[in-house]
Amino acid sequence: MTNFIQDILPPELGEQILSNCDPVEVAAFAQTSRFFRSLIYETADQHFWRVLYLNQPFDDPRSCVSSLGKPQPTTIDWKSELQRIIRARTIVENITLCRPDERCTVLRTFLDMIYNIPPAAHILSDKSSQNLRWVADVLGGCTLLDEQAPSAEEHQLRARLHTHYGITPLDIQNSKRVESRAFIYDLRKYTPANHFGPFMDGTGTVNWVHMQAIHHVISMHLVHLGKDEDLAFTNFPLSLPFCQPIIPEGMDLDEVEDWAGVGGMWTCAYCFCDHRELLVYNSVGRHKLSTLAFP
Repeated sequence: MTNFIQDILPPELGEQILSNCDPVEVAAFAQTSRFFRSLIYETADQHFWRVLYLNQPFDDPRSCVSSLGKPQPTTIDWKSELQRIIRARTIVENITLCRPDERCTVLRTFLDMIYNIPPAAHILSDKSSQNLRWVADVLGGCTLLDEQAPSAEEHQLRARLHTHYGITPLDIQNSKRVESRAFIYDLRKYTPANHFGPFMDGTGTVNWVHMQAIHHVISMHLVHLGKDEDLAFTNFPLSLPFCQPIIPEGMDLDEVEDWAGVGGMWTCAYCFCDHRELLVYNSVGRHKLSTLAFP
């Protein structure tokens, strides 16, 4: 059968058919013969991989910008990028396939999908990012964000992705909410070394574990669920859809340094504190306050 297809099927038609398949199916098909493996993996250019990539539910990277509005590189390795993304999806679907040395790579892949998307012209624009929808769909049915991280690097990456994603079904459990509140209301975590905020001691870089706890507490003030009501959405303030940058059409960021008027030195303060809980978690008389009911 393989020889029959090989003899009568023009390579161009074969590429056209395969470019409409899922990349995992393409990889499986390449294993059927040397001819098809050569057709898929040994092409002279990246035309096939570019078409295959653009047929997936992703944003066209040529129209994407970074979180700071910088455009993507003009040269794109379509094959490597697609394989990296599909590998991350495959691992999320079956975590047992993940090798110990690629756990951080998978998390970075999802973060790259979030950080490199097309900008919207204004805040009410209906031009939403396909990358963000894809990340929400893939992560929405797994436990990746709630698993324990074996290393400090993975812990930070997982918390960073969790912060951008939003809240998970586990986050709405009371025990998890208490855990986050206990973390952010602990005054011992705010010192001159970390600038009294969610930063790494002595480095000034963001402590995403701390940020994720703050995000969790604030988010649960915005999401109101009835008794026994399941979390069936991720589109609320402080979730993935709000990661899309806003750049007015025709705006050249190389010419206009501060079109939104947000340049210069800023001080950002979080107002998430319930002062009664602050006392509970830090007062020497906390045993006297433990019976209070808090919202």
